[in-house]
Amino acid sequence: MFYMYEPLQTVMRVFNSLNRNHINSAPSYWDLAKEFLDAVLRCKFNNQRFLSDIEDFYRKQHHPRVSQAIASPPLCPYKPSDLKWKPNLCPPMTKESLASTCRKKYDLTVLKVLISRIPENTIKIILNACTSRDVDCKIVFLVRDPRAVIPSSKALGFFRDAAGDIAMRGTRLYSYWRCKETEENLEIIRKLDDSLRNRIKLQRYEDLALNPLKALTGLYQFAGLSELESIKTWLNETTRKTRGDCNEMDGEQATCTKDDAWVAANRWRWKVHPQEISVVEKYCKETMRLMGYTPVDMSSELLSNQSIPLFSQDYEAKQWFLH
Repeated sequence: MFYMYEPLQTVMRVFNSLNRNHINSAPSYWDLAKEFLDAVLRCKFNNQRFLSDIEDFYRKQHHPRVSQAIASPPLCPYKPSDLKWKPNLCPPMTKESLASTCRKKYDLTVLKVLISRIPENTIKIILNACTSRDVDCKIVFLVRDPRAVIPSSKALGFFRDAAGDIAMRGTRLYSYWRCKETEENLEIIRKLDDSLRNRIKLQRYEDLALNPLKALTGLYQFAGLSELESIKTWLNETTRKTRGDCNEMDGEQATCTKDDAWVAANRWRWKVHPQEISVVEKYCKETMRLMGYTPVDMSSELLSNQSIPLFSQDYEAKQWFLH
């Protein structure tokens, strides 16, 4: 599997570099993102700026999401798991070597793309890249309870509340825009022809946490892939561990995949301040309704009783997807 973790970071860095250097007629971020997605899905890496960034970013020695494909043979002499692996041992990457490895060694390309990094924050650019006849492309539209996502985004520095701002204007604004974007993308999907909607699967994080193996089966069936017992074993073990089981090879705890899935899904209930939860519920009310998330309305009983899931299995947006 040719996997790239949040690859549109490459587009952002190249775009910022072009603008800093005052390149005449610098392309727009939209054009660069479209060019990059087309290149990766077709295994054609003709843009030298993209190539240089990929080589630098995905071969960092302690990068928590180093690309196994880009940092392993034949592009590098050793795998990252080998103690002898060092980035300076990898020969300079060329468009020919990367394209050849992508085409001949891997029959599946997987990209994790954040909506916030997509131009205009809509799924349209992904759909555009998937409509070409030479690309067999499917999209997993992953969503999560905004009461977990928004405080996590704040902790990671995506936005902040000004010191002493008890009104939490940063949280209010971020909640409004993030949930508005989710609603707009759901509306785009709802209006698609069946031929395009057939390429999209909705996956709520909470359903994955509740029953990881069932969700895995659904994802593999959607992708048209055979389930490997080794993957099922890995998932079963990983989702029953704790963050304390993370080690140096897993990277930082924030990016480590080892965690008790159900605990992870509910962690916001005791970590996030009730006032912050109330703000998110106010600005994300419609998104939560469409996605089946139950508001707590400042109820300490609902928050503290983890045996009560705060999401339902019957919700409106579910009917808009064919998978």
